[in-house]
Amino acid sequence: MRFYAALIVVIMHATHMLHPGELVTRAFGMGAVGVSFFFILSGFVLTWSRKSSLPNRKFYQNRFARIFPLHFLTWIAAGAL
Repeated sequence: MRFYAALIVVIMHATHMLHPGELVTRAFGMGAVGVSFFFILSGFVLTWSRKSSLPNRKFYQNRFARIFPLHFLTWIAAGAL
């Protein structure tokens, strides 16, 4: 379902760039709904996937190890621009 929420956002941006103000843009103008739905689903998936047997400290260490490397590379790339 997150795929479809993200797809709504992509379609909205693509139609707005190609046909600004037209009927197609208004028909797929649900980008804000797609973003909200995506964030709600992502929060649910994160909560659901957290194993209750895993201590909080270990959970956050795993999240940090998973997220930080790409965040750091993106930060470096943005700084280079």
